[in-house]
Amino acid sequence: MEAARAWRDAARSDPAGAERVRPARPDEAARLADFEQSMQGIRRQGDHEFFLRNEVGSWQTLVLDGPSGELEGFLTCNNHSFLNILGPGVACDEAAATALLWRALDSQRGRKPIFLLPCAAAGLVRTAYRWKARNIELHAAQILGPAPQTRGVVFATYLPESA
Repeated sequence: MEAARAWRDAARSDPAGAERVRPARPDEAARLADFEQSMQGIRRQGDHEFFLRNEVGSWQTLVLDGPSGELEGFLTCNNHSFLNILGPGVACDEAAATALLWRALDSQRGRKPIFLLPCAAAGLVRTAYRWKARNIELHAAQILGPAPQTRGVVFATYLPESA
């Protein structure tokens, strides 16, 4: 509880857009897959269907709708007691990623979720540190050949291992 209180005190107020974050509907898997394809060049509709079915009971997906109803991002969270991790997710920009991360962390009060932020999203990283996040490990990406073109901010994860 103390960590959650410290985070809330450090954050001061909801970031812009946080009021537009909502739980995903069960019928939105294709919408999430289309968005991820457009931003990151990968399509994991089956994974999104799995998350939204939530047969295990530990998955939650949050979406950020833009002012006109367009999708600006999503973030899936695993709330299981053995692995409390945020991701996968994608946002159109750092502001959208900040709103999603804020709501995800708010739903995890009293817990210590693990999440990965791309170092290229420097403003988001600084915000997470201001919210009292701690860096517990560093991940490096490796690729053979040309790197695929991506857009936006990705919340990387190693769950599920289908993509």
